[in-house]
Amino acid sequence: MSISLIQGDSFISTGAGQYIPVSGGADYFKTFNLTQSALAANGVGFEYEWYADQTPLGGAVQWLYQATGAVTTSAIPANGNGFVYSAGPGLPLYPVQSGTVISAAGPAVALASNSLSNGDRVRLTAMTGMVQIAGIVASVSSVSGSSFTLAGLNSTGFTPSTTFNFQKISPFELVLPEYAIITIISNALNGVITLSSITNYQPGMKIRLNNTTNYGMAAIEGAEATILAVGSFTTYGTYTLTTDLNTSGAGTWTWPSSASSVSFPRFATIAPDGQKAYYDVYTNTQYGYNFQQAPFQSAFPSPTMYLYPGANGPAGQIGDVIEWQAFRYE
Repeated sequence: MSISLIQGDSFISTGAGQYIPVSGGADYFKTFNLTQSALAANGVGFEYEWYADQTPLGGAVQWLYQATGAVTTSAIPANGNGFVYSAGPGLPLYPVQSGTVISAAGPAVALASNSLSNGDRVRLTAMTGMVQIAGIVASVSSVSGSSFTLAGLNSTGFTPSTTFNFQKISPFELVLPEYAIITIISNALNGVITLSSITNYQPGMKIRLNNTTNYGMAAIEGAEATILAVGSFTTYGTYTLTTDLNTSGAGTWTWPSSASSVSFPRFATIAPDGQKAYYDVYTNTQYGYNFQQAPFQSAFPSPTMYLYPGANGPAGQIGDVIEWQAFRYE
């Protein structure tokens, strides 16, 4: 049996996960972090490999430098903090699990036995208390074996949830950039929108706001905004978008009560609405348009590989130069 290189390319890490369409599929996939390879920092990964024929599907290996200068290898659990491979238009499915408490705090903390990783996305359901967030999709951070934080959600003033279910879901949707759930909008000349989950929106992209009326901000219902900057609560990804939308007099963001939320239309959301490119005639450069994240990317009918970010993730840290290659057996 021989193996052939099918595709390959490189990218500069933004500190967020990276989606790689692999039109020919992959039996073996590898990334090489040129930046970290040169730095040789203790305990930081620089090469990652994924093998389709490992059991369970998607086992991976990382290569790390040690303080002595030696190089060691270690396994990454399937769909753990390395790679997520989707072989077709369907997305990976994970089991539903139960938890005991979601705190009324900023940010909210969920108590539940889990094997999640920082940056994973979960869907919360079957709430007892805190019904206004039932069904929300949220990214997690500060993960331990017994709890995780919902960094994009400030639940101060909510009724704490005493039981709930959660399900890990795919780190991406079928179309990118994806819709996202709003958890609060500031009152400012350049309104800041906080989201429940990590997104890959970039400055220059346009978004449209939906269902803000039921959260106290009818004045900006259906408004279009251009993203000026992105920010993050954690190193695992971006939760906040600074926009050109003046929200100073738009009303105060208010969540419905837990008791009344079932009669409300569902969450306020943003959806992609195009991009705007700018051209500087003096420097002969174009900016504000990210061709790697241009709306709308396809629904990924072909296989897709997702790379987790971080010091020990194949998508690397902000500024890292990453090369990737996909192979098939013949």
